[in-house]
Amino acid sequence: MVEHDPDFIEAADEVIEIGPAAGQDGGTVVFQGTPAELLRSNTVTGRSLAAAREMQRRANGTPSRPVDTEPPTAKVPQKKERSETRWLKLRNVNCHNIRGLDVDIPLGTICAVTGVSGSGKSSLIADALYPHVARMLGQVCDPPSDASVASIDGVSQIGGIEMLDQSSLKTSSRSVPATYVGAFDDIRGVLADTHEARKRNYKAGMFSFNSAKGGRCENCSGLGSVTIEMQFLADIETTCDVCGGKRFRADVLEVRYRDRSVCDILDMTSDDAFTFFNGHRRIQQRLNSLRQAGLGYVRLGQPISTLSGGECQRLRIASLLAGTDASAESPRTAGKASSAESAALGTLFILDEPSTGLHLHDIDQLMQCLNHLVEIGHSILVIEHDQSLIAHADYIIELGPGAGKSGGRIIFAGPQTGPDLVS
Repeated sequence: MVEHDPDFIEAADEVIEIGPAAGQDGGTVVFQGTPAELLRSNTVTGRSLAAAREMQRRANGTPSRPVDTEPPTAKVPQKKERSETRWLKLRNVNCHNIRGLDVDIPLGTICAVTGVSGSGKSSLIADALYPHVARMLGQVCDPPSDASVASIDGVSQIGGIEMLDQSSLKTSSRSVPATYVGAFDDIRGVLADTHEARKRNYKAGMFSFNSAKGGRCENCSGLGSVTIEMQFLADIETTCDVCGGKRFRADVLEVRYRDRSVCDILDMTSDDAFTFFNGHRRIQQRLNSLRQAGLGYVRLGQPISTLSGGECQRLRIASLLAGTDASAESPRTAGKASSAESAALGTLFILDEPSTGLHLHDIDQLMQCLNHLVEIGHSILVIEHDQSLIAHADYIIELGPGAGKSGGRIIFAGPQTGPDLVS
């Protein structure tokens, strides 16, 4: 079983951990043994599990276990303290198993909506709140036929609303992280400003693999690979035999910045490129957004189609941190701030189970991004089950008590209880 959930890991007979990190820094067995041995190890998962156990003990008011059972580097993340001062108030919400529900959503905070599967979380937030608020902000967004809200107060206190789910990004086969966060335009400008490029009269467009007028390899149209159509079998994708997968013509690859060609740069990870472009503040700012979103291991030229759902969600967040328009190719966005006034009000970001497929360490990085968005004036609304993520929330709304007809009611709403984790 491939799993990140702490309860599943601790219930296993044997645990194998791959690491020590992601991408090029992974691929090694860093631990194999029992869950108890893992808790005493100094691996990323061992430290994360130990911290999660400590958070649970604090929430339950039980004393800590002996020091020798905890790895010395296990740290319990500290939750930022915020108070609710602005509210989005929905009255008489009806959608699927929700009937006549009144709910108040705090703004300027991280609010977690939780409950058992089928309790009505997505019905309330994704099917009722999101489309109705989007329409009030002037967006074309149709709610389900059985979704209705009698009144919504507080919309004037937000500048926009955006849904960040784990669906695949609506991008072309040429889209890469460097283009999605807006860093590649500036990188091409740096290459065009080199002595060799000026001598050859190469402009920034020459280093684009999207334009036929640029310096891309025409055999593969800048993709680095070609598809061989098979009449009776599945098509075969193979590396371009002209450019060798480098996407560009040989003469373009002769232009180098700090002894790196455009192909070499696209093959860098976000972490490596951030250091490489020292002195280029705008490029570093956009690359740092990938690092803040926990995507420092992703290569700049990696096709976005190869990213997982969780990575796509974090890439959307990275584009927001970079200041680019994440909604340009996504149908699930609305109300992007188009004026200084709406930008000052901030955006309400809705995330649907962002912890899916994420390690506890990745969740900590994700929460750092979400906290940063709140600190610069936005609001976060998260549909979530994961206790480690809920522990970081400022306010919790729980639906239930059961699923289907037994759900659809608010059984708890209030600030985070306990020092670190909701009980």
